Amino acid sequence: MLRGNSFQGSPFNERARLLQPQTLPTLPRDGTWSPGSSVAGASSAHGASSFKEAVFNAINVLLGVGVLSSPFSLRSSGWLIGAPLFLFFTLVTNHTGKLLGKCLDYQEGMATYPDIGEAAFGTKGRVIIGVTFFAELFAACAMFNVLIGDTLAALIPSFTETQLTIMAFLLIMPSMWTTHMSILSYFSILGILSSFFCLYAIFYVGFAIDTDAPGYMMGSLLQPQPVQVIGDLDRIPLAIGLTMVAFGGHSVFPSICSSMRNKEEYPRVLNLSYLIVGLVYGAIELAGYLMYGTATQKEITLNLIATYPGMLTQMVVWTIALNPMSKIAITLHPIALALEEFMLSPKQKRDAARNKAGKGLVVYRAAIRTTLGMAALCCALFVPHFARVTSFLGAFFAMLVSVFLPCVCYLKLFKHRLSNGEIALNSGLAALSIVLMFFGTIASFLSPAD
Repeated sequence: MLRGNSFQGSPFNERARLLQPQTLPTLPRDGTWSPGSSVAGASSAHGASSFKEAVFNAINVLLGVGVLSSPFSLRSSGWLIGAPLFLFFTLVTNHTGKLLGKCLDYQEGMATYPDIGEAAFGTKGRVIIGVTFFAELFAACAMFNVLIGDTLAALIPSFTETQLTIMAFLLIMPSMWTTHMSILSYFSILGILSSFFCLYAIFYVGFAIDTDAPGYMMGSLLQPQPVQVIGDLDRIPLAIGLTMVAFGGHSVFPSICSSMRNKEEYPRVLNLSYLIVGLVYGAIELAGYLMYGTATQKEITLNLIATYPGMLTQMVVWTIALNPMSKIAITLHPIALALEEFMLSPKQKRDAARNKAGKGLVVYRAAIRTTLGMAALCCALFVPHFARVTSFLGAFFAMLVSVFLPCVCYLKLFKHRLSNGEIALNSGLAALSIVLMFFGTIASFLSPAD
């Protein structure tokens, strides 16, 4: 059972100022990274998240849109390119997630991604990384709203996607008002369970569908469809973003690390989270592609509904809708904290830090979160094709925030203490991420996405 404090009790204790410049203390004398030293040790009294809760939140951040698009990604690239690409991104983003943990411990008091940017590149670094960070989170929230509308439209055709998206927003709006991540950890369970149910449904359909039934064409794992070794050349770059979007949780990782009681466990949190998420994505990606081959659609649920209509597929679509609904509040949370840093008075900040917020402050902070949610909703109502937007999020934002920035910040902060091998590895990853970002972003606009 989850404890009552998934993240720290007060949002003003759980992170340093986000975009506002600040003076950071000097380096630890030994100049080396230890998960339990510096900020880890300094904030351990404030961190309230257990290992189990941190794993739940990390998995919930990672399990999402990629569940639907992963089979289409493999169809776009073919298994010879898609499978190694998936494994490569899994290992690389796990590595860069740990780099962020090391960067957080560079100076005492660092707790957020923008803190890392300031330590590495000064105030400009804080602003650039902070704005990029928030833009990614905001775009993800808009994407979640699009996904909610798409999935609900398959269940309730009597309403338009726009109407369903707005109604869903009104339903989940109260979850945005909380300033305590402990409550959102319960929503994490909901999102995780919905993803695992999708996994179960895919395998159930794959083994249960009657291949001898009249009109059967595809959808069986017992009689898999022909697959391509290498996908169409004009589709292959699209797989960069569709694969990378599954591992774009690095904007939230610093908050998860900062919230932990024992920050020495942060690398283990990442390892376990990535193991579980990698197995789920890999299983869905492979099973979905084998079931539908070159007919795999941009959302695997569209294939399931077409080949196995009934109660099970309806339940799958409902759970797919619940998954992004459980993520919007936790994704908007860091953006709301940044706005509060600028908009709240010093007295309001002190009251919030002491958990003595009056009704006026509670309403004010809820209004900030509601406004953010409505802005993301408005963007979602004008977002184009699902696969293109998903690929863009992965190729541009996820590649930038989850690979390039962790590598360059780590090199900047620790370059005098790193071996030649570490410098070469992280420099190479940073350079490669730029190349992949370029081709993946272009492909998200130009490559066929159906």
